[in-house]
Amino acid sequence: MNTIDALGAIGEVLSWLGFGIGLPALALGLLLRAGDGRWLPVEAVLVEDGAVAAGRRVRVRWYAGDDFHERTLRPEELRLWRGRETVRAYASERRPERLRPERLRPEPRRPLAHALTLAGLTLTAVGVVAAALSFLPLLAA
Repeated sequence: MNTIDALGAIGEVLSWLGFGIGLPALALGLLLRAGDGRWLPVEAVLVEDGAVAAGRRVRVRWYAGDDFHERTLRPEELRLWRGRETVRAYASERRPERLRPERLRPEPRRPLAHALTLAGLTLTAVGVVAAALSFLPLLAA
């Protein structure tokens, strides 16, 4: 067995692994993203202005899906407000009572769906390169 045949065999194994794991992970990640739906931008407003100084829970209100919605802010979300009365947030198109505060990205993403999609894309790309590598012995002959 020469070097080209060895590279072809390695490419064959890697292509099976890349496609066998990458394509299902990519499909699952895309399905999770599609299931989450779109997140539409909304203006979220603090309901209780002096609640932070008084040590009370802060409530936020927004309008989405032809109705007003309200919920309590979590402590980690409170940092985003920093003296502001309104913040751009995102409400779920399917379930408008769900709100995500302002993020760096225009479309908030789910960590599991993002990880599966990224891993699926990476492994599928490895599978494509490895499949091309597995044809090396045929081209050398």
